[in-house]
Amino acid sequence: MNIELNNVSKNFKNQTVLENVNLKLESGKIYGLVGRNGSGKSVLLKIMTGLMEPSDGIIKYGGIPLKKGQYAKENLLLLAKINKKTGEERINEILKQVGLEPDSKKVYRKFSLGMKQKLAIAQAFMEEPKVLLLDEPMNALDEQSVQNMRIMLRRMVRKFLFKKH
Repeated sequence: MNIELNNVSKNFKNQTVLENVNLKLESGKIYGLVGRNGSGKSVLLKIMTGLMEPSDGIIKYGGIPLKKGQYAKENLLLLAKINKKTGEERINEILKQVGLEPDSKKVYRKFSLGMKQKLAIAQAFMEEPKVLLLDEPMNALDEQSVQNMRIMLRRMVRKFLFKKH
């Protein structure tokens, strides 16, 4: 599964953060983004994962363009195609666990910060990774969502510990 960026740009008000980025990442290889603080690395990653829309340009996963205004479920379905480990049933389940409605037609750009955080958590959990690095996973979550997150983390640890490797 290749990820391809064609002329991707991102502007915030009067500031250009990314300008005409062209990049092709091939599966089976390891890449690292290097740059000083504020250079746009995190913005680029968010755009590549569909968590932020570019101001211009196209992102393709395996030749399939990431559409602007995708819904939470569409976003996870596209990302699931990368490893081909997760299906629609698991995506529906994980969206419900984090407190998002699988059949909602609300587009990502209209999500609150808490909803965006929940979608990012769903993405991290959906394929049950062996290693999971989280950066402030409780940020912007309400009290109930924090409790749900703790339960999900405990379940994942138990499942991993008692799973035959």
